[in-house]
Amino acid sequence: MSEAHNEIINGYFEVMLPQGDDPADIAAFKTCTGLSYETEIVVTEQNYANGVRSYKKRPGRINYGDIEFERGLATGAGELEDQLKQAERGMPVRGDMAITLYSDDEARKKVASWKLKDAWISGWSLSDLDAESDDVLIQTMRITHSGLERE
Repeated sequence: MSEAHNEIINGYFEVMLPQGDDPADIAAFKTCTGLSYETEIVVTEQNYANGVRSYKKRPGRINYGDIEFERGLATGAGELEDQLKQAERGMPVRGDMAITLYSDDEARKKVASWKLKDAWISGWSLSDLDAESDDVLIQTMRITHSGLERE
C-alpha cells in the first residue's frame, strides 16, 4: 500500500499569452486569482402514479471564473502591451493560454500547469495614482475563457 504524498506548494508562475509560441510571449505576474469552475446543478422532478414525487440532481453547464493577474506596472513594448492595446480597441486577441507554476527553490521545477481555452483580455485596471506615495503601481488584467484544463 503506497502512502499519498501531499505537500504545500509555493512558487512563482508564468503566463503564456494567447497565440504565443515564443519565449517573448511569456509574461510574469505576482498574483493570479480566480482559477476556478463551477458546475450548474439541474434539478428534475419525477411524478409517480401513486402521487410520490422524486427529485434528481444532475450536472449541467460548467461555468469558468474569470482570472485576474496582478503585477507592477512595467514600461516598454511587448506582446502583452500589444494585446492590451488591441483589447482596449475592442478587438482582443483570442486563443489558448497557459499558466505554469514553478517551485520557488533553486531547482525551479515545473509543479503544475493549466490550459485556458479561447482566452482573451476582458479587463484592465491600474492602482490609484498618488504623486506623494512611494507605492509601486499595480496593474490588474482580467482574462475571460471558455475552458480550464489541468495539464
